[in-house]
Amino acid sequence: MLLDIDKFDAFIGEPLIRSYYQKLHQKEDEQATITDLFKAQQAQLQQQQEQMKQLTDRLNSKPSPAKKEGLLHRLFK
Repeated sequence: MLLDIDKFDAFIGEPLIRSYYQKLHQKEDEQATITDLFKAQQAQLQQQQEQMKQLTDRLNSKPSPAKKEGLLHRLFK
């Protein structure tokens, strides 16, 4: 047996079943929202860690060797 909550509440004249249904599923909705936020936070943290790793790699990399000076540059310094 299927019951259309909105039609039944309209027949009764009050949203009794709809409010009861929302109370039951409110915790599930909140939990889903919290898990989505947690996943987004984890992704952002991972991205920040990758950026920090790239920055430290750039800072720790050896600088390129200096270019040798040419003969004319050494003579007319």
